[in-house]
Amino acid sequence: MKVRRCYNCGQPANKDVVALNQKLLGRSVNRVLCIKCLAEYLECTEEELLDRIKQFKEEGCALFADDNVS
Repeated sequence: MKVRRCYNCGQPANKDVVALNQKLLGRSVNRVLCIKCLAEYLECTEEELLDRIKQFKEEGCALFADDNVS
């Protein structure tokens, strides 16, 4: 499996963070941001983004499905 890295700082981005980038920035996003850089970019906290991941999973968003491979 290809490891996606943050475009800004180079940190690895797990599949949930990649999915969050797609959900918030558009499914066609090619460059992803790690949770820290994404929070900075969106002017929110990392905790708020982690809460959104949990919310999207509970809602059944297909981007956050366990079998989703990005």
